[in-house]
Amino acid sequence: MQTVMYLILVPMVYIALAVFLLGIAYRIFAIWRQPKRPSTPPIYPPKNPKWMWALYDTFLFPTVFRHKPLLWLFLMSFHVCLVLLIIGHLELIVDIGLFQIVPHDIFLGNGFVGLILAI
Repeated sequence: MQTVMYLILVPMVYIALAVFLLGIAYRIFAIWRQPKRPSTPPIYPPKNPKWMWALYDTFLFPTVFRHKPLLWLFLMSFHVCLVLLIIGHLELIVDIGLFQIVPHDIFLGNGFVGLILAI
């Protein structure tokens, strides 16, 4: 059992980190080698200020909602669960004694947040 824990906690972590970094380097290199494409100008509604439209477009994905509502539902649930998962993992800092965001005995979502995030 000790050998399995060692394999999970030591070399697999470094292998995962190496694959992650190599993948990022490969992707950056592939993007850098692509030919330049002309950028499309952003479309702003005429009555609202640009910064309000930028916030609306960034956080609510109106184009995705208009064209693919089911994808929008999964996209929004993914991002909400990601924020909740980050908050839940910040709760682990309580063991160190720095701060506590939301007092609770069970981890935030009790596994449901991670399940929705994986789906």
